[in-house]
Amino acid sequence: MTKTEITNELKAICRDRAMLFTFNSYRSMPRGARYHPDHTIISTTDIIYIEVKIGNDTLSDGQIEAGEILSECADNNSCVHYFVLTDKNAREIYIDITRILQ
Repeated sequence: MTKTEITNELKAICRDRAMLFTFNSYRSMPRGARYHPDHTIISTTDIIYIEVKIGNDTLSDGQIEAGEILSECADNNSCVHYFVLTDKNAREIYIDITRILQ
């Protein structure tokens, strides 16, 4: 599974339901957006943040900190969701996102 395949799957899930913003690329993120998750999905009722880690890729310290903040925000707001998508849990995350966007 590649990041491109994940992006394409997320696009298919979001079609006609939400907007998908993709921040993962082969270039470094601008300084102000360095730890922003790879994908953000915005619907009329929910916002979903998705960090993608495949293969041996691991979270950096900044991504861990951002993830903790987003997780706490999600715990306090039912319309905010945060996922770390891996090649091992991708199917389950796709199902969760589809359910959220219904």
